[in-house]
This record gives sequence, structure tokens and C-alpha cells, in this order.
Amino acid sequence: TAFIFLLTILVGILIVWIKQVSLENKFLSTQFDNLVEIEAVVRSDPVLRSGQVFGSNRRLDEYSVLIKLTRINERKINLPARLKYSKKISLQMDQVISAKVRLVKTRETKVAALAVARESISILSPPRNLFRFTEVIRNKFRVQADGSTSSSLVPGLVLGDTSLQSNDFKEQMQKVGLSHLTAVSGANFVLVASFLLWFLQFIVKRIKHRLIIVLVVLFLFIFLVRPTPSVLRAAVMTLVILIARYRGESTRGIASLGAAITLLILLDPFQSIDPGFALSVLATAGILFLSPKVENKLQKILKPRWLVKAVAIPVSATIPCLPVILLLSNEFSI
Repeated sequence: TAFIFLLTILVGILIVWIKQVSLENKFLSTQFDNLVEIEAVVRSDPVLRSGQVFGSNRRLDEYSVLIKLTRINERKINLPARLKYSKKISLQMDQVISAKVRLVKTRETKVAALAVARESISILSPPRNLFRFTEVIRNKFRVQADGSTSSSLVPGLVLGDTSLQSNDFKEQMQKVGLSHLTAVSGANFVLVASFLLWFLQFIVKRIKHRLIIVLVVLFLFIFLVRPTPSVLRAAVMTLVILIARYRGESTRGIASLGAAITLLILLDPFQSIDPGFALSVLATAGILFLSPKVENKLQKILKPRWLVKAVAIPVSATIPCLPVILLLSNEFSI
């Protein structure tokens, strides 16, 4: 056991070091504060950022997206970066773009640099078919919003599209402890998976086949809500719960959770210092360990089976998360 523990620590340190070295690219550092021409792939949906106030002046609002740099001037490269650009420019996820930008050193740990575009951005190739199809669905949800604060919550709640939500609204939701409703979380995946498993039992007899169908739908759902780190994390944790629930073995669920944590940190070691990652792991562990016990207690008070599950699962997920939530918000939310 001690050998495995030490080996795990060494592998973890090695992966974090490799990731850090790749972000601190020597060629990239020589280009800081210079005007360069880049090619990149858009890796996230645009998010509107309010302009900062400096003295009596206020900067213009601008969009921000994550990109994967593929070329700087004539040099090929493969590094994550963040791009800021004017509100007049329209970008979509998975587009290949070209632009003249100023590269700036950033404190953001997950990217190698900040690219600031002051001129027009050229679209070299459109998004792939799957992204184009899902963008049509997301646009229909946006069109349905009537401009009110409450309607802006619907695209975020269903599809993780927060583009219509103001910063004030997000802050208000965070103060009352409901910030998880403003975007897609593990709850969305659990709801979709639970409904499909319930519905498919009337059509497909074998649990194995039902699980395969659910996994395919969840895979497509990832692209609909966008394959961001938080979404991929939620999908993996949902898979752990599905395995545990429908295999009927607590040990299998624990092993799956351990494998999921390992896989996610291997893919992105910086998730280990992300509060969202800690909350995902704690909520999943709560459902695996506490949910059966909470259900047994509630069955003595509540008779409907569906009501017992509806109460037991969120309570079991919330209890382990309370210390982290309290640390982040410094208060007990409503």
C-alpha cells in the first residue's frame, strides 16, 4: 500500500511538472507584448466580460474565449490560450481562426498566454457538423428568452449557455447559494440519465443495453452543452453513479470513483486545485456512501419510493460539500 501511495504521488508530480513546463513555453515567452499573427481553434463559447473601470475611465465590454494556438507567425505550436476581442466580432466554438493579436502574460493557470485582438478576426474554417447542429439548438433556446432575468436562466439551466446572464445576476445567484443553477452541472447529467433509464425499461429489457443507449445519449449531450472541463467532469461522475446504481455493488462504485478521479487528474492536473472538482468528487462520494443510509432512514417517514429518492440524493450530495461551500462563500446560504 505504501509503495502504491508513493508511486501515485510521484506520477502526479511528474504530470503536473510536464503540464507546467508545456505552458511555460520558451518561444512563447519571447513573443510577450509583441504584435503577432496567430492561427487557433476556438475551444469554448464566447463569454461577455464587462469593461474594467480605471479612475474615471471604463474600458469597453469585450468577449472572451478559450483557444488552442496552432501557429504563431510561421512557427507551429500547440498551446492553450485565452482570446479577448471586440463585441462587434462573432465567433463560434470549433472555428479555425486567424488574427493579429498582442500576446500578454497571464495569471490564469490553465492557459499559456492571453491574446488581445484589436483588429478583425478571419474565419479559416467553420465548425464541424456536430457543433453546427448543436449550435442551432442552442440558438433556438436563446431566441425563446424574452430578455427578462428569469428567462436568461433557462438556456443556462438546460444547456449551460450563460451568454444572456448579466454579471449582477450571477453574483446574486452565488450569494444565495444557487450558482449551480446558472450553468450545466452534474445534476443535469443525472436527470437526463435517470429519465432515460426509467423510460427505456419499458422498451429495452436488458440493463446492459439500456446503459449503452444512455452512454451514447450522454456523449451527444456533452457536445450540446459544450465539452468544457466542468461538463466532462460531470459526465464522468454521472457514469460512476450509473455503474454503482445499476450494478448493485458498492465496491464497484468506489473503485469507479477512484478511477474517475485518477483519469480526470491525468487529463488535466490543474483540476486538483479547482474547487469545482472537489465539489464534484464530494457530491458523487456522498451519493455512493450516504444515499443508501439516508434512504433507509427516510423510508420510515415517507412512503412514496420516488419521493424518498428525490430527497435522499440531493441531501446525500450536499452534506459532504458543505465544508467546501462554506469555505468558498464564507456563509451558510439560504
